[in-house]
Amino acid sequence: MKVFFFAFSFFFQQKYSESLEYCNTLLSMMKEFDESQFHKNAILCLIKTIYSFSGKSIEIIEINSKDFENDELINGIFSMMNKYDKFCKNEIELEEVLKAISLLDKDQIEEFGNPINLFDCIQHIKNGDISKALEILNNSIPDLEKSFGKNHIFVFFCYLNIGICFKQKNLNLEAIKYFQKCLEINDKSNEKNRIGTEMVYFCLGDLFYHEKKYSESLENYKKSYKLFDIIENKLFVQGKKDILYKMGDIYNIQNRIEEALECFHSCLKITEKIDSEDDDLNERIYEKLSEIYKNQKKHKEHIEFLEKLLLLTEKIYGINDSKTQLRNKIISISYLIIGYEYFKEINLKETLYHMEKSLIQCEKSIEIDLNRFEKIYELHFQYWKKIAHSLKLDELDLIIKQFTKILEIQEKKYGNDHPLQGPTYYYIAKIYQNEAKFPEAFENYQQSLVLLEKVKDFNDPDIIKIKEKIEEILKYF
Repeated sequence: MKVFFFAFSFFFQQKYSESLEYCNTLLSMMKEFDESQFHKNAILCLIKTIYSFSGKSIEIIEINSKDFENDELINGIFSMMNKYDKFCKNEIELEEVLKAISLLDKDQIEEFGNPINLFDCIQHIKNGDISKALEILNNSIPDLEKSFGKNHIFVFFCYLNIGICFKQKNLNLEAIKYFQKCLEINDKSNEKNRIGTEMVYFCLGDLFYHEKKYSESLENYKKSYKLFDIIENKLFVQGKKDILYKMGDIYNIQNRIEEALECFHSCLKITEKIDSEDDDLNERIYEKLSEIYKNQKKHKEHIEFLEKLLLLTEKIYGINDSKTQLRNKIISISYLIIGYEYFKEINLKETLYHMEKSLIQCEKSIEIDLNRFEKIYELHFQYWKKIAHSLKLDELDLIIKQFTKILEIQEKKYGNDHPLQGPTYYYIAKIYQNEAKFPEAFENYQQSLVLLEKVKDFNDPDIIKIKEKIEEILKYF
């Protein structure tokens, strides 16, 4: 049995050739002593697992679980190894591994250096019981060092998880100390790329980031990414995506914009590759990209990622959520600002396009904000005024015709006398008032008031504003 556990130990250290050597030794011993078939199948199962982990394929006889019924310990170990394999491939949750470990005969396995507590502590960390996890880890280290040596992977994982515990307690200097111990173990055992090292570098990157030591942070994120890049399964590909986002964020802070853009876009490509929707991270990526493109005055890209952000927000929070509505307003205002930029450049086609898009976004809002509609309509007014002037047309006639068209579109879309027509009537009234056409102004203010009172209280600022306008008009009658 000890030879078997040596094979098992080398497997966990990713020393697959040494593990296979012990497996083959065991098979030879079984032939010599005519051991039963279930022992032979146990070793074949381990060999099969080793080849699976090392990315190779081999023809192995089918393993019947009934073969293990006579030996609960071997049965339990391979049940645990099978679940651990699935956990590493992101097919099951950690709880399934822990459940399999809990079924092992602890008295039988204890003499080989008990790794069970190491798995238990991970569950305590996940549950937020950091003090209990630290207690288990610190108590486990002497036994593990005695049984496996100071540079064994189980000792490495103890230090890694102690570092994670201190990181969660915001004791950054203590966390850094234990992560560096992990790297020292790697150096001494000449295992610089062992599994878990990518997490050490990732955590160090996080810690230096929060200390605003961006160069050190970036260096560790890059090392972590390189190690994540070796392993191709969803669990580790997701890790690569997290690193790329954080690297992009640092590049953005350092004003290395092209490198930031490359990282953020690479994140989105990974999402497509693994066919996974990471809504929380994608939300942050869309925000960053829209912000960068806005600063670069790349209007098309800025709007593209704002709209993606809005769709994602609607998906996560629902169309009526305050966060969705806020982002809807931001897009509406962004279209308006871009429209004004084009207006200053005398690009009338793009001006009109962005004004109309702004209006559409504005109408999506569940809250009718008169002030926001006014800003959009003011740009419409200036646009059509410019058109009328260039074509030597009657300004008032052309502008009123265009706002009447907006009313017709709204009526077709929302029905007659819809509250969303209220701001349009209000702005038409404002145009008539400026031209001293008071009867027409009064009529449109009244219509605006009737429609907006359907959705607003009598003391709403917009309602008060319209009533004040009507009082101004009545002075001229």
